[in-house]
Amino acid sequence: MTSLTRRPGRPDTLHKARARAAANPVDSSWPLRLPEDLHGIRADWKQPAVVCADAAWAARAAGV
Repeated sequence: MTSLTRRPGRPDTLHKARARAAANPVDSSWPLRLPEDLHGIRADWKQPAVVCADAAWAARAAGV
């Protein structure tokens, strides 16, 4: 991750977004909630990409 992860609250926000995306691979609503999850932490393109990658691996592991 970039040095931007050192901002207060940023790691918690990223963790919550990643957990929500990977928790239920069948739930297709997490992409709609991702902007809300990352709002306020000034996420660059890398943070949403990590969340999407985690969700893709979770879906693959679940056979979705």
